[in-house]
Amino acid sequence: MKVWIDIPDLGQLLFFEQIIKGLKGHKIFCTSRRYSEISGLAKIRKLNPVYVGRFGGKSKEGKLKASI
Repeated sequence: MKVWIDIPDLGQLLFFEQIIKGLKGHKIFCTSRRYSEISGLAKIRKLNPVYVGRFGGKSKEGKLKASI
């Protein structure tokens, strides 16, 4: 079975970590935006999400550009 998990924040990373470990034998694909907190914790927890987008700052224009 193929499973795609999107990790939008630190809480979700910790929540899905146990699910990912429980799905051994299946193909797991994880995505996340590049936040320093998520990438740091993912490295410690030995998770390798594909980073799509980044933090866009406080402005709406910056958030729009980062999400594209």
